[in-house]
Amino acid sequence: MPWTAADASKHKKGLTEKQARQWAAIANSSLSACLKEGKDQSFCEGRAIRMASGSVGKDLDSDNLALVVEAPIAKAEDEKRRLFGWASIAVMKDGTQIVDLQGDAIDIEDLAEAFYEYVRESGEMNVQHSGPVRGRMIEAMVFTPDKLEALGLAKDALPLGAWIGFHIEDPEDYRLIKEQGMVMFSIEGTGIREPF
Repeated sequence: MPWTAADASKHKKGLTEKQARQWAAIANSSLSACLKEGKDQSFCEGRAIRMASGSVGKDLDSDNLALVVEAPIAKAEDEKRRLFGWASIAVMKDGTQIVDLQGDAIDIEDLAEAFYEYVRESGEMNVQHSGPVRGRMIEAMVFTPDKLEALGLAKDALPLGAWIGFHIEDPEDYRLIKEQGMVMFSIEGTGIREPF
């Protein structure tokens, strides 16, 4: 590639011009990052298209913010069909606040409240934010400064964010998730955009 805004409609219909530009920026950024990891071009293109398509089409032009945050799966237990990783990171270990491609950031306090609500209400995993439930949550924790202190860890021991684990019941679902290169969690939610 790289992709342009004109390519967006081949992969996701109904985007505005601005959303199509955002789609291309996300796809190109994801492709570049994946290739730097040493992954295959075809694999990286598929991942980039999925990331871009799952990230745009939200209400980005208003105060209502739709968040889609993706983070790599850190651990897979293939025999038990379990996946673990960061669902979302608000602040890196070095104190850097994460800002997404739309220029938005999530405070750890807001992330914690949203994540607790997700755990309480659903705890389900599907693919690309739609379709049937493919997995159930088996582990969840939000690491905040207070929790790091309570655990006896240095304040820069871990990122400030939400860690999650899922069990995928159906072996075929697990196989498809792995074969399609879905190596990231993508957490979607809503919030109110405020200047920072």
